[in-house]
Amino acid sequence: SGPALDVQTSSHVWALAGPGPTPTLLVSPITSWGGGSGGTVTLGAGSATVGAVTQAGGPWSVTPTLFAPGSSYAQLAVGATSARVALPTGAEVAVYNTGSYAAFVALGSSSVTATASGDQIAPGGFLCLAPGSATYLAAIETAGATSLNLSGGSGACAGSGGGGGSGGTTKVWDGTNTAAVKAASAAPAAADPSMVVTLSPNAPIQWGAGSSNNGQLQAPLTLLSSANESAFSSLTTGSYLQSSVSGTSGVFTNANTAQAQFGDLVFTSGGTIAPTAGANLTIWFNKTDGTNYAACNQYIARAPDAIIPLGTSVVASTSYWSSGTHSIRVPAYPFKVCIQNNTGVTLASSGNTLTLISPITNW
Repeated sequence: SGPALDVQTSSHVWALAGPGPTPTLLVSPITSWGGGSGGTVTLGAGSATVGAVTQAGGPWSVTPTLFAPGSSYAQLAVGATSARVALPTGAEVAVYNTGSYAAFVALGSSSVTATASGDQIAPGGFLCLAPGSATYLAAIETAGATSLNLSGGSGACAGSGGGGGSGGTTKVWDGTNTAAVKAASAAPAAADPSMVVTLSPNAPIQWGAGSSNNGQLQAPLTLLSSANESAFSSLTTGSYLQSSVSGTSGVFTNANTAQAQFGDLVFTSGGTIAPTAGANLTIWFNKTDGTNYAACNQYIARAPDAIIPLGTSVVASTSYWSSGTHSIRVPAYPFKVCIQNNTGVTLASSGNTLTLISPITNW
């Protein structure tokens, strides 16, 4: 009988020729290819040696037979526990994964059970199986429920990994966990499987452009002003002031700060003053225990969140920024602003402001 096509390389076809229990291994150069799915391969005549194998006889023509559905179908809902379904009739069975998660399958009898170590069918992909004596297919999933469609038929059938082309989707997973992908409007949940990543050394943190390239996350946020907090006017040296009007009854949230993580504090004096040497304003972000906010007085037992140093001459309408080479950390939770005057003199009688300016960071 003619040879049964076995393996094709880029230039040769390897075949087994019968009849009998000891078929002959043949190799032949390809002289033409009919093209397309199911085209005819024409094998040349004469002898040819590839490695230690010598071509025998020929020429031959082999036309692969494509898969033909046999109008016999079955469906299987796949969950975290192995489930099975009777196979549709056919020498070949194409199994299509129509869901969003990978399925693992196994062939066998009416008691067959699937495990995660079985053959995998990716979401949107399919796998062709030759059942032989098997009468059932079992399936299981490890990341989420999916569905299988089974089509019985005959002819050459391989499989597809899913995704790509004009149909199907691709999921990122490690064999057990599938990374959660959500719409921009959907909030993350604690149970969402996530991808573990790190920052690339080739993509350092950068500042964002902001409005008109000013680098700001939003317009400067006024924390204290003489107009809102009357005690900020003529605040005597050594005295403390905690916000009580600005924000909402003196309270600021991350909605006010536009979710900023870092920022700079800027003091603007409403008039010219002459502080003593080493003068400064110290600022605390006093947070809440859910009911009460920390006191703003000489008993504050922690370092200030920011210090604004002042020279011996403070000019009206001039900005003085918090010290340090790094921006201060902006609280994620509600806070009040506490400030202490350490200038050695009384602040201007009006026009004083304390603002928060936050940059945009691109991670």
